[in-house]
Amino acid sequence: MKKSGMSRRAFLAIDPAIIDGGGSTLLTKPNAFYLIIEKAPDTALPAEVPLNVPFKTPDTGIQLKAGDRLFELDMERYCKTNASFSFAQGTIDAGDDCTPGAKIRDGITTASGNLDSFLFFDEATEQLVDVSKMLLNLFISTMDDDGQGGYSYNPASDPRIYLGLCLNEDAKADNIENWVICPIVIPSLDLPGGNTDMQSMSVPWELGDGIPVLYNVPRAA
Repeated sequence: MKKSGMSRRAFLAIDPAIIDGGGSTLLTKPNAFYLIIEKAPDTALPAEVPLNVPFKTPDTGIQLKAGDRLFELDMERYCKTNASFSFAQGTIDAGDDCTPGAKIRDGITTASGNLDSFLFFDEATEQLVDVSKMLLNLFISTMDDDGQGGYSYNPASDPRIYLGLCLNEDAKADNIENWVICPIVIPSLDLPGGNTDMQSMSVPWELGDGIPVLYNVPRAA
C-alpha cells in the first residue's frame, strides 16, 4: 500500500500547559497526547513510558497522583499544503590502512522540515486565526486593540513547540495510525503575498530540546 501526501496531517502544540496531579478526581483527557515530566512514587502513569517522551492516553483517561507532572500536548490542526521532514546523522572518519575511507555514524540525530500553508483569517472577524498569530508572536510582539480604548500587549515569546505528523490520517477505525512527534524550534518565517498569489506562510523547523518518536496507535472508532 502506498499513500499520497494528502494522507499526512500536521498538528502543532504551542506552549503546552503543565498539569500537576494531586486531586483524587483529576484525570487526564481521554485519547489525548501528553508528555511526562515527573512521576509520583505511586503513579498510575504507564511504567513503560519514559520521562520526556510523548504518549496518548486511553479512552478512560488516567488518574493523576500527587507528584505527577505532565505537559498537555493540545494538538491543533495545521492546514498545510506541504509537510516535509528529514532525519540525519553525521559521520566520523574511521579509515585506516586496512579499511581506507571507512566511516561510522556519530550517533547524533538531527531533524528538520518545513510546513507550508496559506495564511488563514477568521471568517467572521477577519482576524488572523490563533495558530497564525502564535507563530508570528515567536518573532514580533502582538498588540490587540478593541477599538474602544482596551489594549492587550504580548511581547515576542519563545515557548515550547511540539509537532505531530500523522502519516496516515485516513486510517480506518482500529487500524494503526503512524505519527512522528517531536519537539521543534522555528528559526524563521516566510510570508509571501504577491498581488496574483494567495497570502501564504512557510514554516521551516529544526529538532528542539527533547526526544522525537515514531508513535504507533490504533485509530479510535
